[in-house]
Amino acid sequence: MSRLKLIILFIATTALATACTSTVDIDENGSQVLVLNSLVTPDATISARITRTWNHSENRPDVTQDNATVILSVNGQISSLMTFDAKSKLYTSTVTAHEGDIITITASHPDYPSVSGTSEIPEKVEIESMEGRVQKLIDTNHIIVGSDNQTTYGYLYRIFYTLSFNDPAGSDDYYYLALNGTTGGADDDFDLSIDDIFSSNESILDESFSAGNRVPLFRDVSSDGETIHLNFIHNLRTSDPIDKIEEEVTLHHISKDYYTYLMSVHRSHSGINSVLGNLGLANPVKVYTNINGGVGIMASAAGCSKSIVLETE
Repeated sequence: MSRLKLIILFIATTALATACTSTVDIDENGSQVLVLNSLVTPDATISARITRTWNHSENRPDVTQDNATVILSVNGQISSLMTFDAKSKLYTSTVTAHEGDIITITASHPDYPSVSGTSEIPEKVEIESMEGRVQKLIDTNHIIVGSDNQTTYGYLYRIFYTLSFNDPAGSDDYYYLALNGTTGGADDDFDLSIDDIFSSNESILDESFSAGNRVPLFRDVSSDGETIHLNFIHNLRTSDPIDKIEEEVTLHHISKDYYTYLMSVHRSHSGINSVLGNLGLANPVKVYTNINGGVGIMASAAGCSKSIVLETE
């Protein structure tokens, strides 16, 4: 059986994750397979993206499949036939997902084998409390040259957070921490080194999925059913001083498959492995998939958000 490297476009359908392109090895006698991607969240209608794999020689073709038959099932019962929306390039439905629902999407196509994926939507985990304090510093790494050629420095605001929530008892639970701020910043500005819980990601993954760097993903490996006090830092860099910082932190309770997928994507696109891979010196990193008959990810997540306003002086 021949072995062909194919390119897969993995796209999450909400802001929880960004699009990325990953290289995987597929034993399919050199043929393409369908890619099914869907991220289901409670109290939102269900949609999915159906594409196909492609190889380097095709020079980034349009891989959208607009003539697939896509069936949505909820809790083991067929719910609806999903319809293709040309503007979003998604298969959409009018069905609203709820916590605890088991969602299955099946796609068939005249040119490719059928694919399917299933995910059970987690319950939201409420943020019980969130506190923060701000440390204002001169950012010597942020050099500003003015119109008069005078050099000044920007500012670094280190926001120390403690977030508390009650982990559900009797189950393996997985989480993703996200940050939105009216004063700027992004998830990449997280400093997670002050809490060991973020280093517990490694043991769920085999060696080829090892995350290497810490990312805002964690699980209740040693704290099942307990109140978890999460500590992290957000580093906010500005050119001018600011009086207050307004931010929103979201705790996403995510499916195990989504956790494993995000960890494998992070591994394939960051750190020394990515550098060596670009040089052809490292083994390819497998990107996790839970799609039967094809590739992609069928995932679910339930988020709870809390806002905070902090004075900087």
